[in-house]
Amino acid sequence: MPLTSRRGTNYKGFDYMHIYQYTDLNAVKNILKTGKLWATHYKYLNDYSEVLKGIEILVDSISETKKLSNTEKNALKNETMNSLDDLDIFVSSLCLAGDELTMWRTYGNCAVIFNMSLVTLALTCEGSFRQNSVESCVYPKDYKDINLSRQFDSLLFLYDEYYLGSHKDWFIRSLVYDATSIKHDAFYAEQEHRAVVSLSKTDNTPILYRKQGETDIPYIEMVLPKSCIEGVFIIREKTKISWFQR
Repeated sequence: MPLTSRRGTNYKGFDYMHIYQYTDLNAVKNILKTGKLWATHYKYLNDYSEVLKGIEILVDSISETKKLSNTEKNALKNETMNSLDDLDIFVSSLCLAGDELTMWRTYGNCAVIFNMSLVTLALTCEGSFRQNSVESCVYPKDYKDINLSRQFDSLLFLYDEYYLGSHKDWFIRSLVYDATSIKHDAFYAEQEHRAVVSLSKTDNTPILYRKQGETDIPYIEMVLPKSCIEGVFIIREKTKISWFQR
């Protein structure tokens, strides 16, 4: 039986018992030692331009659904773009594709294998009382491929209650949060899923930093459920795959 996500994507052909994170050997050692995943600040993602494109797609879709004028649409887009520096949203990426060449090439020679049922339901962060689920990404070509009521069902309600009310910032935070799950349709084969954490001023989750060249990359640590790691794939000598199982 194929897995169908909350966002309506059918994953026929994938092993829906497992989900993977591609990375390097040092990151694997850290995950196994600490039982934690790193989630990177959304503005420092490799594909930050996709987040910006996702915002545009969601704004276009909301504007179409709500029959907004060009002035209203541009105001919504500009207010969102002007708020990006104020948001602390962190992303950790996983995918259903267990042997995807583009992932090996891009992210490293290792893939951590997680029990999908465990890891997608119960990620937590120190200093936050929320459990954080892992949601599937969507791969639209443009806003016409988005079904808000099915894929981003809260946005229309939040637009009416918060954006048109007295909490525009709450709506904008939710819109950007959802935009982090919108990917370019060329990467559909990866079937990426993302754990996304939006920190508010009331959260006490430590924001840490790691060096990447001359840049300090902000990230947070997400605590994995016990026993969710089932193994590791390691590529050796370009072609040989080693398998480690816990």
